Amino acid sequence: MEVAPSEAAQLALPEAPLPAQPPSRPGSAAYAEKLASNLHRHVKRVQQLQAAAAARAAKQRELEQRQAAAAARAAKQRALEEQQAAANNKKKYRTEMRRQEKLAAAQARDEQARRQAAARLEQGAARGAAVAAERQEVAVLARVKHERREAARRLAQSRAEQEAAERAAFYLQRQQQKEAELRQRNEELAELRALKQRERRLAALHAKHRMELAAQRQEAARDELSRRLDAKQRRVSAMEGERAAMMRALEDMRRDIRQQEDALKEALRHMERGGCAPVQELDGLQRQLGELLQSPATRPPSSRGSTRQGARPSSRGRTAGVGTGGAAPQRGSRDAVAEQVAEASARGCSTLSSSAAVDSIGSPRIPAVHAVQPPAEAGGDRHDEAGSGSDSQQLSSRASVAHPADAQARCTVDGVEEQGRPAQQAPPLAPPVAREKLQQILQAELAREAERAVVLRGVADEADRRRLVHFFEMERANAMSLMQRLQQQMQ
Repeated sequence: MEVAPSEAAQLALPEAPLPAQPPSRPGSAAYAEKLASNLHRHVKRVQQLQAAAAARAAKQRELEQRQAAAAARAAKQRALEEQQAAANNKKKYRTEMRRQEKLAAAQARDEQARRQAAARLEQGAARGAAVAAERQEVAVLARVKHERREAARRLAQSRAEQEAAERAAFYLQRQQQKEAELRQRNEELAELRALKQRERRLAALHAKHRMELAAQRQEAARDELSRRLDAKQRRVSAMEGERAAMMRALEDMRRDIRQQEDALKEALRHMERGGCAPVQELDGLQRQLGELLQSPATRPPSSRGSTRQGARPSSRGRTAGVGTGGAAPQRGSRDAVAEQVAEASARGCSTLSSSAAVDSIGSPRIPAVHAVQPPAEAGGDRHDEAGSGSDSQQLSSRASVAHPADAQARCTVDGVEEQGRPAQQAPPLAPPVAREKLQQILQAELAREAERAVVLRGVADEADRRRLVHFFEMERANAMSLMQRLQQQMQ
């Protein structure tokens, strides 16, 4: 491969300058070193020359490849141009052929259109003649139809005039009939109005009579209540006087009991100080304690009446007592007082200081309890019976003395409640009672059926008749259900 002169000049290495004078001795060290450096430079230059030759060969190959690719592209471009020219020629040929075909088809269409126009002209002439004949026929038919329509109109007009006359006669007759019915209804309404006015007058008289009777009953009830109130006030005054006397007796007994308590406490204090009471004083104290236990405060209920009427104990001596002899009577008095208080509460008596007496049983003081009973107990049991009877009569008289309007309102409310209350809540009747009740309902239903027939015969309006029939059916259904329940109770 040849190397260009310019590249050889670039790759040429500068030669080492030769020594000015050769070494004096060829075998010396300087001479050997110089030879080695020269050899090294020469080897390096050879390597550089080889590398430059390889680079030039690579560039030459790349240049040849570029030239081959350019030739291939030129050949391809020429083939594409030839193909494009052939396609253009083919397209021009096809376009020319289509133009010639279209021209031939247009000429054929023009010829056919001319022939069709000639045929249409001939058909138009024939159709014009047919249309003229048809128009003449239509004119004849229209004249006939007009004549027929005119005859029908005259006939309809005559019929309408006849119907109008008939309708006017019918309306006149109907108006006369309605006027007669209205006159009859006005007469009936006048009679009904008179009957209503008479009924209102009778109702007013009846209400006035009832008011007078109610006022008389109320006045009589007031008098009876006044008499009973006076009798009760007298009884209350007597009871208050007896109660005051019993309270005074009770205060005397309490005073005696306090004095005896003071004596007992003094005796106890004396014993605590070391003293000793004589035997007679102890016996007297026990006797007084026994009398206290037999007093009205601790005596059984069977003997209260005699104790209340008798004199109270008069032991007022100051004595002393010791030991446990008073404890058992005190507990007995507590039980007796508790029983007495419970019995008095159950019998309705007025207990004086009952709770305080029961609570003070445990205290050193002897309790003072007395059950005050009403004077009816001392006077007799007949007053109690008369009082209870009078109370019930007083309540009934108070209920009957109410205002008539209030009584009427209460009766109305009770009737509404009885109607709204279901029939299942009524207690079952005995079979004989149910049978008698069933017979009564059956007889009443038969009488009611006759009344229904009379009422229906007297009703002229159809709507009123339907309403009455519906109402009667509801009545029959209620009566049938009630009779079925009574039959079930009879079984």
